[in-house]
Amino acid sequence: MNRRMTLAVLWSLLSLSSSCVSFRTATSMPKEPILEKIDFCSAVKEGPDILKAAESIDAFDSDDQRIYCLIKVWIVPGPMTLRWKWYSPERTLWRDTGEVEVALEPKPVSSITAYDRVPTGPGTLAKGTWTVVIFLNGHFAGRRSFQLM
Repeated sequence: MNRRMTLAVLWSLLSLSSSCVSFRTATSMPKEPILEKIDFCSAVKEGPDILKAAESIDAFDSDDQRIYCLIKVWIVPGPMTLRWKWYSPERTLWRDTGEVEVALEPKPVSSITAYDRVPTGPGTLAKGTWTVVIFLNGHFAGRRSFQLM
């Protein structure tokens, strides 16, 4: 009887261990948001969930009414600040938005989009290569340049 009990227990253990479950734990949320994309455009479209560039371009005419710098930030763990710094072709700071607060609920979001824009027109902006530098939570996140013809 003791032998039967041992075999029954052994059989139960073998039948349970013949299956396998494999999983990888999710990576922890980053402590800081991640800048995924910087786009320049002359118009912004509203998508179902986020804003999108009507057409991403890197060269503008002085006839264009506005220049938008649209950013996409990936995995936003909580409230954050954004900042755009626009540098003229002479490499001088032309516009600084200051810290723009993005108030989110304590729950993280997978992505957000935001933009800053400047007006254009004859004599408004100098022709040449402009650079926009992006900061997230006070830290450098990326930069991108465009041409004004």
